[in-house]
Amino acid sequence: MFVHVKGVEDVTTPAGAFRSYRLYAIWRWFSDAGTALGHAETEDWLSPQVRFFVMGRTKEGTYTSEYELAEYHLTP
Repeated sequence: MFVHVKGVEDVTTPAGAFRSYRLYAIWRWFSDAGTALGHAETEDWLSPQVRFFVMGRTKEGTYTSEYELAEYHLTP
């Protein structure tokens, strides 16, 4: 797995606006013999304010998905 912090951004979701770290990752799968089987790319926004991810997207082959934080309740 390769992970890169691309920067810090203000992200607006249905739950509000958050200062977030933008993370980019590449996940690679290999067989036991070492042959490449595939990979996925993810981009996630991690907010210290929420202590979790507030937005993200994944792409694996022709499959793509996206999510946004709808609501949260911060507990101690």
